[in-house]
Amino acid sequence: MMPVHPPEKDRTQCFNEDLEFIELAESLGFVEGWVGNHESLPWEPIAGNDIFLSAAFQRTKNHTAGPRGDYHAPQPSRKSGLLHCLARSPI
Repeated sequence: MMPVHPPEKDRTQCFNEDLEFIELAESLGFVEGWVGNHESLPWEPIAGNDIFLSAAFQRTKNHTAGPRGDYHAPQPSRKSGLLHCLARSPI
Protein backbone atom coordinates (compact mmCIF):
# COMPACT_ATOMS: atom_id res chain seq x y z
CA MET A 1 0.00 0.00 0.00
CA MET A 2 1.35 3.40 -0.92
CA PRO A 3 -0.30 5.70 1.64
CA VAL A 4 -0.49 8.88 -0.42
CA HIS A 5 -2.73 11.69 0.83
CA PRO A 6 -2.92 15.43 0.18
CA PRO A 7 -0.75 17.24 2.78
CA GLU A 8 -3.67 19.42 3.88
CA LYS A 9 -5.90 16.43 4.70
CA ASP A 10 -6.57 15.59 8.35
CA ARG A 11 -3.96 13.02 9.42
CA THR A 12 -6.35 11.03 11.59
CA GLN A 13 -8.68 10.67 8.63
CA CYS A 14 -5.74 9.55 6.46
CA PHE A 15 -4.70 6.87 8.94
CA ASN A 16 -8.25 5.62 9.37
CA GLU A 17 -8.74 5.38 5.60
CA ASP A 18 -5.50 3.41 5.25
CA LEU A 19 -6.53 1.04 8.05
CA GLU A 20 -9.97 0.58 6.48
CA PHE A 21 -8.23 -0.24 3.20
CA ILE A 22 -6.29 -3.02 4.92
CA GLU A 23 -9.51 -4.38 6.44
CA LEU A 24 -11.18 -4.29 3.03
CA ALA A 25 -8.25 -6.10 1.44
CA GLU A 26 -8.50 -8.86 4.03
CA SER A 27 -12.26 -9.18 3.51
CA LEU A 28 -11.58 -9.64 -0.22
CA GLY A 29 -9.21 -12.52 0.47
CA PHE A 30 -5.83 -10.81 0.52
CA VAL A 31 -3.56 -12.26 3.20
CA GLU A 32 -0.49 -10.09 2.81
CA GLY A 33 0.08 -6.37 2.74
CA TRP A 34 3.06 -4.06 2.59
CA VAL A 35 3.09 -0.53 3.91
CA GLY A 36 5.53 1.90 2.32
CA ASN A 37 6.51 5.30 3.54
CA HIS A 38 8.88 8.15 2.80
CA GLU A 39 9.09 10.17 5.98
CA SER A 40 10.35 13.30 4.23
CA LEU A 41 7.36 13.62 1.89
CA PRO A 42 4.35 15.50 3.26
CA TRP A 43 1.80 13.41 1.34
CA GLU A 44 2.93 10.12 2.90
CA PRO A 45 2.06 10.67 6.56
CA ILE A 46 3.02 7.29 8.07
CA ALA A 47 6.19 8.10 9.98
CA GLY A 48 6.46 4.74 11.72
CA ASN A 49 5.48 1.54 9.94
CA ASP A 50 5.76 -0.48 13.12
CA ILE A 51 3.25 1.75 14.93
CA PHE A 52 0.87 1.76 11.98
CA LEU A 53 1.11 -2.01 11.57
CA SER A 54 0.31 -2.47 15.27
CA ALA A 55 -3.00 -0.72 14.65
CA ALA A 56 -3.59 -2.75 11.49
CA PHE A 57 -3.02 -6.04 13.30
CA GLN A 58 -5.66 -5.10 15.85
CA ARG A 59 -8.20 -4.86 13.02
CA THR A 60 -7.33 -8.00 11.06
CA LYS A 61 -7.35 -11.73 11.75
CA ASN A 62 -5.42 -13.39 8.94
CA HIS A 63 -3.45 -10.58 7.37
CA THR A 64 0.32 -10.75 7.18
CA ALA A 65 1.89 -7.35 6.79
CA GLY A 66 5.37 -6.03 6.89
CA PRO A 67 7.31 -2.81 6.66
CA ARG A 68 9.07 -2.27 3.37
CA GLY A 69 12.58 -1.01 3.18
CA ASP A 70 15.79 -1.21 5.15
CA TYR A 71 14.87 -3.20 8.23
CA HIS A 72 18.24 -4.75 8.95
CA ALA A 73 19.52 -2.17 11.45
CA PRO A 74 19.54 -3.35 15.10
CA GLN A 75 16.83 -1.06 16.46
CA PRO A 76 14.29 -1.66 13.67
CA SER A 77 15.00 -5.39 13.92
CA ARG A 78 14.16 -5.33 17.62
CA LYS A 79 10.97 -3.42 16.88
CA SER A 80 10.11 -5.89 14.15
CA GLY A 81 10.60 -8.75 16.60
CA LEU A 82 8.31 -7.11 19.15
CA LEU A 83 5.70 -6.49 16.49
CA HIS A 84 5.94 -10.13 15.40
CA CYS A 85 5.27 -11.33 18.96
CA LEU A 86 2.38 -8.96 19.61
CA ALA A 87 0.74 -9.62 16.25
CA ARG A 88 1.27 -13.39 16.35
CA SER A 89 1.98 -13.04 12.66
CA PRO A 90 5.06 -13.46 10.49
CA ILE A 91 6.66 -10.13 9.66
